[in-house]
Amino acid sequence: MKVAAVQQRLLEWLQELLAEKDVEVVATALDCTRAILIALAPLPHDAEVDLTELTVNTNTAARILSLHAEYVRSIIRQGLLDASKQNGEYQVRLSDLVDFMQTRMRRREGVFRPPPRFPDWKGLPRVRLQADD
Repeated sequence: MKVAAVQQRLLEWLQELLAEKDVEVVATALDCTRAILIALAPLPHDAEVDLTELTVNTNTAARILSLHAEYVRSIIRQGLLDASKQNGEYQVRLSDLVDFMQTRMRRREGVFRPPPRFPDWKGLPRVRLQADD
């Protein structure tokens, strides 16, 4: 799917969730959307992207997590966040990064259950990300 189409579907998904007026659902959706949009930012709008395989480097991961890049590297070395190394740079799968982010937030808030209707990486609730076009 093209980057522009993913961005458009994310906006539609957010509009739909905003109508439900559920603070927890909106917060989770915004975290996920922010991470995806940051990961997609350097790509051209007409680039094909598969969210299930999309990776980011430690600098981008740090920006998504609002942490210092060296701290993200430390988290990776400790085995708390999965990553692979390519050309001397860690690459983190976006889906793993968002899972880590959500787990960290739930622990901080004392909530140990999955966020409501969290999107899978093949599609968002009621908004498909894998198009037939």
